[in-house]
Amino acid sequence: MKHRRDNNTSVSVTLLIVWLLALSCDACSPTCDCVGNYFAYCDRRELTSGHVINLINQLPVRITYIDFSHNFIRVLNKNMFHRHSDLTTISLDHNVVSVIDGGTFHPLLRLRKLFLHQNQLPQITTDIFSHLKLLQNLHLNNNHIRIIRDSSFAHLVNLRELYVNRNFLTNVTSKTFVGPIRLKILNMSENNIHFISDFAFASLFNLHKLFLENNEIALLTSKTFWNLTSLRELDLHNNKITSIQASHVDPFRRHIRVLRLSSNRLTYLSGGVFSDMNSLKVLDLNDNQIKTTEESVFWHLDLHELRLQGNRFETVTREMFLHTYSLRNLDFSYNRIRAVSPGSWAGLGQSLHVLNLTGNRLMDLSKSMVQGMTALRMLSVANNNISSIESGFMSELSSLQMLDLRANSLGSLVSRDLTGLELVPRILLEGNPLRELSGFMFVGDIHVSVSLSVISTDDKTVNITWPYKDGNQLYWSVTVKNLNRSEISHDVTIYLQAYMTRAVIPELSPLTHYYICVRPVFVDGSVIVDQIGYVTTSGSDEFVSQTTLRQDIQVSRSSRPLPSAILCCLIYISMLLFTPIP
Repeated sequence: MKHRRDNNTSVSVTLLIVWLLALSCDACSPTCDCVGNYFAYCDRRELTSGHVINLINQLPVRITYIDFSHNFIRVLNKNMFHRHSDLTTISLDHNVVSVIDGGTFHPLLRLRKLFLHQNQLPQITTDIFSHLKLLQNLHLNNNHIRIIRDSSFAHLVNLRELYVNRNFLTNVTSKTFVGPIRLKILNMSENNIHFISDFAFASLFNLHKLFLENNEIALLTSKTFWNLTSLRELDLHNNKITSIQASHVDPFRRHIRVLRLSSNRLTYLSGGVFSDMNSLKVLDLNDNQIKTTEESVFWHLDLHELRLQGNRFETVTREMFLHTYSLRNLDFSYNRIRAVSPGSWAGLGQSLHVLNLTGNRLMDLSKSMVQGMTALRMLSVANNNISSIESGFMSELSSLQMLDLRANSLGSLVSRDLTGLELVPRILLEGNPLRELSGFMFVGDIHVSVSLSVISTDDKTVNITWPYKDGNQLYWSVTVKNLNRSEISHDVTIYLQAYMTRAVIPELSPLTHYYICVRPVFVDGSVIVDQIGYVTTSGSDEFVSQTTLRQDIQVSRSSRPLPSAILCCLIYISMLLFTPIP
């Protein structure tokens, strides 16, 4: 009862406060929703410029926040805000604004945030923002801006964030950004910028983040980023830069943490270009045309992530990472690497967690390739041409959690050559012509991926075999699913004796697509090896031999093992019904 009385009291107090606020509020336009004297929501009302002139005079004079977004306002009249000098936030985004009269924002001496994105502004002139000395956030992105007049932001001395991305700017002059000395974030991405004048950012010595991705920039000079001494993040992704020199990055060398140069036209990295970047954590060089680098280019960096995907490296040399000690994630995928020199990762052994060599031209995996990599957790060598793995390859990979060997040329994997593989929680082997996966006694929470093979099919049966052999399974569980959309799918489960390595699946329908999964059942229910194939039966007068399957094998956590009495009955019944195929 006391709890109920407390709740009633709280509700009564809340209603009283709302009532008192209502009494003290000035009248609000019936078109908008007002909260007290301070917030007006006029968004999504199909308002035009003419409506707004009349409507705004009906709003409380003391209002601090107004939302006119998602309307059809085309012109901002110079007298629009003359009665509302207390405004701190204005949202005019998602309109069709193409004209801002000179002096429109002059009365708004307290304005902090101005949202003008998603409009049709063609240019920015010097008289638009000249009185907004307290403005901190200005959003001009997604307009039609082709020109920013010199010194248009000169009086925005407190501006912290400026967004002019997704416009049609073609150049940046030395006077474009004169003035906003406290700016922290500048986003100019997705324009058509092809030229940046020397000293273009000279006033922005407090800038932390500069986004210039998806432009047409081809040339950098030693003065392009002059005076950006506080820069932490620079994004130049997807431009046309052909060369990066030490002098280009000297202004921000001490503080830069994230540097993105991906999808440019770099062909070579000279030594010293990244030297003394002691704060650099992420270096993205993906999708360039880099074939070689000076051997010391990555030395003594405290990098956490290095991205080199989609370049033209053919070898990894021992010297490349000789003095690189903190790297955690290294992506060398989709290059042309044929060889990794012994000891190439020697300096990374205690730090590297992820190594991605997917999509290269490796033909074998040697023990020396992973020498000393005791901290490695994820190794991907998928989509190479690997046909053999040297005995002892797993001996130093004591921390490995995932091994991706998909889409290679492996024909056989046996436990005596890969001691330790059975302890890796996730193993991906689909897409290999694997005939044998034998001798592995998987224990613990293990996930293995492999493909079964179809020997032959006819209109009513499928003859299959699978690679996992000589394990510690109790029996085989075979699941058959009819995948034809025109028919109701019924799952059929068949149980086979543990020593069987092939079987004929009977009583199928002609011209029907089936999913077949052969799963070994273990005492340890946390181990599952799903050997999967997809097959289509032939017509009644046809016989089709199929050796190519969609190759997926998944090992995941299973439910609890069957009780021993039921298990024994199932095994006994399966022995009566099924006999091994010679």
